[in-house]
Amino acid sequence: MTTDLTKPLIVAQLDITGHPPAPLLIDGTHRLYRAWREHVPRLPAYLLTVEETRQVQDNVLLGPGRTAITPPPT
Repeated sequence: MTTDLTKPLIVAQLDITGHPPAPLLIDGTHRLYRAWREHVPRLPAYLLTVEETRQVQDNVLLGPGRTAITPPPT
């Protein structure tokens, strides 16, 4: 495997009402898999705050806030 385990994962934090923020891996699935296969106990990671996660979600180019495709008229 050529996956670079020194490159940090990116973990978002989702705000869920009534619960602590929930982590969501948004980059690094292959690195996580390789670490698991090779029994590597720790990986570097960037942990985004809830606010940083919202900024990504609200970004027109990155997040799901893109304009929905309007269905054709019936």
